[in-house]
Amino acid sequence: MFAPVSGKQAAAAATAQTGGYADDVEFEYDYHTGSRYEVDVIAGGQKHEVIVDANNGKVLAVKSKYKKQYDNARDPAPAVPAPNNG
Repeated sequence: MFAPVSGKQAAAAATAQTGGYADDVEFEYDYHTGSRYEVDVIAGGQKHEVIVDANNGKVLAVKSKYKKQYDNARDPAPAVPAPNNG
């Protein structure tokens, strides 16, 4: 299956929308919805699942969720102040 938009172009569109870096790019085709890419982007300590149209490169949806496991040296999460027990 060929698409007018490459995986690299889909990753660029996804990171332009969310910032950070693309961790994974998957091409999917469905008879009813057509061709699209699902791009996992890590930005600000969050994983963003970005859906990009494989025909025109437009971002169709972004789903974000915070996971501590995504905090790393490449993209550190904001510091959380320690509780004041005093």
